[in-house]
Amino acid sequence: MKLTVGKILPFALALPFLTLAQGAADLGYLEELIADAGGILKTLVPILITLALVVFIWGLIRYISSGGDEEKRKEARQTMLWGVIIFAVIVSIWGLVALLRSVFGIDINDSFTPETPDLAS
Repeated sequence: MKLTVGKILPFALALPFLTLAQGAADLGYLEELIADAGGILKTLVPILITLALVVFIWGLIRYISSGGDEEKRKEARQTMLWGVIIFAVIVSIWGLVALLRSVFGIDINDSFTPETPDLAS
């Protein structure tokens, strides 16, 4: 039996809920995860978009400079296509994180510090 992502993913997503099956699950960790992803993406996205643009421009330069060589043109078109794909993936992930942040009402500047128990009572 071959294990694929489609077979493993439902169990991996259900694992936190199965471990907390004795009571109501606290989903606060999801807010922390989304906020952390938003903070990371805030600095990483411009760098990755620039990288995708550089890949596309590199393919365009190779396409223009290939002259009449059809093999070089084909490779250059492939490079430009990868640049566009990288750009689309980055923007999609960026949009997904923004959507999740707005749905859950999470601000990147929020501080998620754990509450300490009150030992006086």
